[in-house]
Amino acid sequence: MKSVMCVYSGGVMFRLLNTYRQIAFLISFLLLCLLPLAAQAELRLPALISDNMVLQQHSNARLWGRAEPGSTVVAHIAGHESRALTDKQGAWEILLPQLPKGKHTLLIEERFQTDVLSGVKINDVAVGEVWLASGQSNMEWPLGKSSGAEHVADLLQDTDLRFFVVSHQTALTPQTDVHGYWVKVTADNALALSGVGFYFAEQLQR
Repeated sequence: MKSVMCVYSGGVMFRLLNTYRQIAFLISFLLLCLLPLAAQAELRLPALISDNMVLQQHSNARLWGRAEPGSTVVAHIAGHESRALTDKQGAWEILLPQLPKGKHTLLIEERFQTDVLSGVKINDVAVGEVWLASGQSNMEWPLGKSSGAEHVADLLQDTDLRFFVVSHQTALTPQTDVHGYWVKVTADNALALSGVGFYFAEQLQR
């Protein structure tokens, strides 16, 4: 009788272990399936909307990006709150109210009902003048190779100039974003930036 109980008990343990393994496998499989969904739900912003960015003054600056379809995106800046619903593709767009000139912190959150799904904090956002400097080698010609470059440090006194530097890339189809980053102009990095863009911005800020 004891031997029968022992065999029976062992059979139960074997079946339980198999069941636990199956449950663990199913849980792991479900988690792997959910990972792409979680990645899609993450709030995504274009490179232009990042630390040290500049928003055009006296205008309703535009923010845009991607999030989970059906969620709400909320932007907080300078005591204002603006929101938008994402469309079926997860795209969203927000027009900010006219903001006071100066520096601010921008917080963008993705919400579903009352839950915050994800968020991005963007630091040192300036409100001022935004100009597009476009051209070929003449516009790209670095400040360090221009006449008078040795006086750059003097020109940077009491200024807050910022450049959005776009990397050199080509594409055969329309793109929704670029590879680039904002830089605050200093005596150390100014010489590598556009000379025309620098002198124009420096005169404008005066």
